Amino acid sequence: MLKFPDGTQIRVNGLNEVLAGLYSEGRQANQETAEEIINRLEAGKNFIPSSYSTRKEYAYVLLKEYTQYVNERAGAGTGKIGSVWLFFCVVAFVVLCLGVDAHAARPHLDVLYMNHPPMQPTVREIRDVLAKYGEKVSVSWYDADTKEAQTFTAAKGLREHIPIAIWIDDAQKIKLGPRTVTFVGFPKGSGPGPFQGDWTMQDLKAALDQAISGRR
Repeated sequence: MLKFPDGTQIRVNGLNEVLAGLYSEGRQANQETAEEIINRLEAGKNFIPSSYSTRKEYAYVLLKEYTQYVNERAGAGTGKIGSVWLFFCVVAFVVLCLGVDAHAARPHLDVLYMNHPPMQPTVREIRDVLAKYGEKVSVSWYDADTKEAQTFTAAKGLREHIPIAIWIDDAQKIKLGPRTVTFVGFPKGSGPGPFQGDWTMQDLKAALDQAISGRR
């Protein structure tokens, strides 16, 4: 079980095997190794959200796990040295994270969509909106017909088929003034009536502006 600073515990499959493999390869405890652990865990069918902030938390915790793993195999006689090494490795990783440029703090969108003809105009509109923000936001696209999307929807607990759904920083319901907007279904006025949601492209822009301004 991985234990995060806020007390959350998450089960991951195959972590010991991944740590053992990296140790046998002589990998140092650093940011690059933390990212490699994440990559190998994902290859082992563990779902790790794509948002930058979440992955940074995973990397921080996994670096501690790997450093402890290395220290335990360095021998009981090096306990004090190992503890100091753990401290400096974690501090160095935090400094590296803090030193990442402003792009690290940008809002992240997850867009799950059905890649069918009726949805294409909406997808193009969303891409056009995002293009105007350039590198101020990041986005992950999930085609509902792919295995990646199936893993994503399982992690989100989605069971019904929906034409499109958008998360901003892992949140699907966004408070915009007195309204709470849920980015699910076709936007108002587009697509088949029964599948229309209660949001517009203007709502999406407002939510993005709000997310960006909250990081300044």
